[in-house]
Amino acid sequence: MKKAFYIMVCYLVCLISDAQITISFRPMYGKQTVVWNDTLRLSPNADWIKLEKMKLYITDVAFFVGDSLVSREAESYHLLDSDDMSSFEVKVSTASHFNKLKFNIGVDSAISAGGAMGGALDPSKGMYWAWHSGYINMKLEGTSSLSKYPGHEFQLHLGGYQTPFNALQNKELLVSESRNIPVSIELDRFLTFALTVKDHVMSPSETAVLMSEKLRDCFINANR
Repeated sequence: MKKAFYIMVCYLVCLISDAQITISFRPMYGKQTVVWNDTLRLSPNADWIKLEKMKLYITDVAFFVGDSLVSREAESYHLLDSDDMSSFEVKVSTASHFNKLKFNIGVDSAISAGGAMGGALDPSKGMYWAWHSGYINMKLEGTSSLSKYPGHEFQLHLGGYQTPFNALQNKELLVSESRNIPVSIELDRFLTFALTVKDHVMSPSETAVLMSEKLRDCFINANR
């Protein structure tokens, strides 16, 4: 009887320690999920926007109870890519008890300074500038009436790891224990701000850092 109880406890511990969590990142424009290459408006007479491409690094995923670390994903590099919407479903393993999620938006300086790597960090993904500039943390491209560029195009390539243009952002979200954590990326808030600043950002700069900070604030727990 004791042996059976011990086996059951060990089994439950294994289940808890190996629990798989899905973080579902949802690009949003207003109250609607983004449909790529469709014209989007916040209201019938508002400025229009057409989102064509988005690539974004989510790295260093970790779970906490309060300020106490529960688990941190090893080799934690995920490239979200609008050409493959399944990539927006980030699956990680953690203990079952947590109330806080932390992750980075972008690639940290240690990896960027080390040069191009493989997997999600492979230069063939189109997200690596050069050794002195490092990885592009986020690409967002499309057209909008807010853009003054010919053809109303905009290209926002945000990155940079060297001082004073380190664009990496840390995000912290209070979450509930669940096998699925929905995180909205409120692109309407981001673009309404960004496209009044500049419609083309293609290298590390003060503007890239400013936009990266705004982007961080647009990641919201969709259940709260």
